[in-house]
Amino acid sequence: MDEAREDNALLDLAQARADASLVVERLHRLVGSLAFVGGVDLERRAEQLIARVQARGVVANMPQLQVFQRNLRVYISYLSRL
Repeated sequence: MDEAREDNALLDLAQARADASLVVERLHRLVGSLAFVGGVDLERRAEQLIARVQARGVVANMPQLQVFQRNLRVYISYLSRL
């Protein structure tokens, strides 16, 4: 989960810079982390976001990225309490 937190923080930075390649890289890493901890729904949403960012860029997907990150933070918090 430490890696997921780090990737999420770097995802914030990538969004602020509108850096599509870094957003995709961090989402891809998060897919791996989520697969490991059983976050199937978030994993699927990250995969969809990767395709969307590659097709339309960061700015066009900012609302979806922000919702994803909010849900990711909730999930990380939940796992931390287990």
